[in-house]
Amino acid sequence: MRIGIIGGGAIGLLFGGYLGRKHQTTMMVRRKEQAVQLQLIGITVQKNNEKFTASVKATANCHDFSEQDCIIIAVKQYHIQGLVHTLLSIPIHTPLIFLQNGLGHLEVLEKLPHSQVFVATVEHGASKVTEQCVKHNGVGQTNIAVFRGDLQKIAELIDMQSASFPFVYHENNEIMLLQKLLVNATINPLTATLGVENGRLIHNKHYYQLLLALFEEFIELFPQINREKMKTMIIQICTNTKDNHSSMLKDVENGRKTEIEGILGFILDKGEKEGREIPITWSLYHVIKGKEREGRT
Repeated sequence: MRIGIIGGGAIGLLFGGYLGRKHQTTMMVRRKEQAVQLQLIGITVQKNNEKFTASVKATANCHDFSEQDCIIIAVKQYHIQGLVHTLLSIPIHTPLIFLQNGLGHLEVLEKLPHSQVFVATVEHGASKVTEQCVKHNGVGQTNIAVFRGDLQKIAELIDMQSASFPFVYHENNEIMLLQKLLVNATINPLTATLGVENGRLIHNKHYYQLLLALFEEFIELFPQINREKMKTMIIQICTNTKDNHSSMLKDVENGRKTEIEGILGFILDKGEKEGREIPITWSLYHVIKGKEREGRT
């Protein structure tokens, strides 16, 4: 299967490494220097005390990237709008798989002309080591659902069962995306504010009480989500990625823009529309926005 991956960050490299072992994989990255390294060296995935390297093709030019059996878009949500021109250059019959957090990118997906569009959420922990090396910090799974089209178009990808990199199909894309949103809304702002690994949120009793209070504050806004199952999922992900720094924590540490608008911003907007006060969510949102501002000065 010919698989294209847009994005050379931690998640893009992780997918490129695992999929590159079994499929003809091409990476499209922003910087030509990274493309050259990937083309020459491949992608190295480190996991515990083991590592492997997968050969991939790589380019920084979208015009070299059209003939694929499917394309995975592994950039942050706030970069999707800037990719529209590239996405429109891809043949409309090519399946597109979007890995973004939150739900803000769905408006862009609605306007794309492509007949096969899928959304996915990623539970793996990953951190970028170099331009061609990624550390797999915690094994989770990739959840995938149809946004528009036919699941059979990517059946070969989903059927690629691997204990270390499984794909799981979900019938309801809204529930799947909301579950990921609530995981991110609980874990990411807290780890970024406290400066701790994911596992500390459940192993430190004081942080755990804060996690529970935050979760209980906004879960009422989503009656379609099973409260106890959602709480169990969050705790399990904290356990599976206990040594991982969340993407938001890494963004704050490196003075980069975070995805706080697409995560807590979305929840705050929903709370305002429904006339609900969610003060912990509000406070964490402004803490992260403040850290973003400090990181740019």
